[in-house]
Amino acid sequence: MMAQAIGIAIANSGKRQADAPLPFKNRKDQNIKPCLLQCEDYFKRNPSQWRSDQDRIKYALGRIEVEDVSAFAFTYRNKMTGELGHLKIEGYEFWEAFRGQCIL
Repeated sequence: MMAQAIGIAIANSGKRQADAPLPFKNRKDQNIKPCLLQCEDYFKRNPSQWRSDQDRIKYALGRIEVEDVSAFAFTYRNKMTGELGHLKIEGYEFWEAFRGQCIL
């Protein structure tokens, strides 16, 4: 009963739950910029889920499903966090820095 009341309240609030962005597969007809915008829209529509840029970046890296990009994802994450003995690079923990690296 309570869950139904909450569902009705959310539906009537005018806010829509965002769908997760499609995975980025680096096909010829696919560009990384729209994928990043979809991620940003997803974060904005679900703000309580995404409190830090690092969480956003980790999520976006997980949406990349391309073998030749997986090395970038692994290296970027380790430089952002300093994990696995990598030197932590200041600034890598910010979404704008990540976005810039993806678009290069």
